[in-house]
Amino acid sequence: MAIRHMAGLTVVVSALLFRPVATERGPVGAAPRDVRLYQSGQAVVSASSILQLVSAGEGVDLSDATVTGALDLRAVQTITRPFRCLSCTFVGSILASDVVFERVVDLSGAHIAGDLNLRGAVFEDSVLFRAAGESTAIVDGPANFTLASFGAPAGFDGAEFVGAADFGGARFLDDASFANTDFNADALFDQASFAGAALFSGSPKEPSSDASGAQPGCLSSIVGVFESRADFTRAAFQGPADFRQRCFAGDASLRDSSFAGDADFTLARFQGNVDFGAAGFQGRTKFQAAIFSAEAGFDRVAAGGPLDFEGAVFLRGASLAGLTGAGSVSLEGVLLAPDMHLNLDNLLADSFSMDVGSVTGVRGTFVQEHVLSLIEGTARARGDIALANDARFELLSLENRLSPPLHRVLDGFFYKTVAGYLVRPSHPLVTLVILVLVAAIIRSVPTWLSILVAWLGGWRTRSRGKPKDSLMRRSHVTVLGIHKAVASFLADLARTMGLALKRKPAPGEFSPQLAPAERELIRVYLIAGVRWVEFLTYKVLIVLFLLGLGNSNSTIRQIIDSVRG
Repeated sequence: MAIRHMAGLTVVVSALLFRPVATERGPVGAAPRDVRLYQSGQAVVSASSILQLVSAGEGVDLSDATVTGALDLRAVQTITRPFRCLSCTFVGSILASDVVFERVVDLSGAHIAGDLNLRGAVFEDSVLFRAAGESTAIVDGPANFTLASFGAPAGFDGAEFVGAADFGGARFLDDASFANTDFNADALFDQASFAGAALFSGSPKEPSSDASGAQPGCLSSIVGVFESRADFTRAAFQGPADFRQRCFAGDASLRDSSFAGDADFTLARFQGNVDFGAAGFQGRTKFQAAIFSAEAGFDRVAAGGPLDFEGAVFLRGASLAGLTGAGSVSLEGVLLAPDMHLNLDNLLADSFSMDVGSVTGVRGTFVQEHVLSLIEGTARARGDIALANDARFELLSLENRLSPPLHRVLDGFFYKTVAGYLVRPSHPLVTLVILVLVAAIIRSVPTWLSILVAWLGGWRTRSRGKPKDSLMRRSHVTVLGIHKAVASFLADLARTMGLALKRKPAPGEFSPQLAPAERELIRVYLIAGVRWVEFLTYKVLIVLFLLGLGNSNSTIRQIIDSVRG
């Protein structure tokens, strides 16, 4: 693609053939009309002849022409007429530093084999250097746009910069589009300013049947690539910035950059290190499903609007230390590679959301506590009681692991396992059910022992008869014994459940009425004490269940809060 017109360069042209079309000039002093250069087939034009036309105040309108020699426009200073050369091949360089272009410059589909030097140039009208049909706009040598000023829309869509492209300090006073533009070498936009929309989006590349030349990562799957270093340090975006599906194959720096409008990096791919340190985002900023294959730095980022990392993938971890968010900050669905961590030290956000299960990937135990408290507070503020309770449970569990051994054991068993930290009502409910079953079994044990003794006695007594009769009798005794044991257990279970659900014991229910001879028996008082402990334990578990249920149900929670108010 980069050498598609070079075959025509072997033709030796002895003279420049051109025919001016309608050289009517109108009244004296009127500006000359555009001069169109034609040749049957492909035109071959010398750079000097174009310079003569521009110097004479004529416009240039060429198509599919081959321009020989270096086109040096620096002596002209101001070009007042349109400059068009569609799908042209420039054998040499184009030099137009500090030149003022008052009218449109259209080099769509052009191939510049040399350098493109437009340092300090001023474009008062539109600039177009984009694909035209099947022709891709290409610059083989370095492209220098440093300190250039674009006063109207600038379109570089689908272009290819083979050499380094330097837009450092350039001013885009209107919309600028670099959609699907490939930068094969360094792309420098440091201290560039974009007053309008800045479009740097990429798009999926059509799959190729030839896998022999496949490039790694997003280079082979995306059109719109920064193949080497991409530098947007201290760049200023006043309008929306669109980097969706953009491939950053090399290192990228957006340090100290500012985004006054929305910034969208959805599905962007960062294969090298990326640094957004101290960047400022005022609008809605999205990194949804972006993939960071190397180190990602967001230290001291200031977000005035929503900052969304939902579904982002960090293969080498990420640092968001010192990040401040006046709006919402979302890390929901974030994926971390094994043994990788997120640095969220000194994170401040009015609203913060993250999957509770992902908090284990945050570096530092105390930072994890801070993050969990942020998640809980945000979830409660928006009415998500379930998420708030999950965060609360994990927070208290984390604090338990940091407590002294004795406190850790007692807190872990009673407050966490039994009470569920008052946010999981299933814990006291399960404990209550288990305790009721165990108490019912204990009450049934004496009855079961008596049934077992009777069964063994009947077994021996009936073993003396005929074998067939003896077998039937044994079966009858066994079934009868099982029936009595089950009936006894169900009766004791009903008695235990009644005790658990009873509002208060009947007068004298747990106070033994003893004869004078029995008042010295400690066993009687112990049994009464156990019954009281059992009764109170059931009541405590029921209260814990109700508290947990109230904390986990938004409707009940609102009722409790209204009663408190």
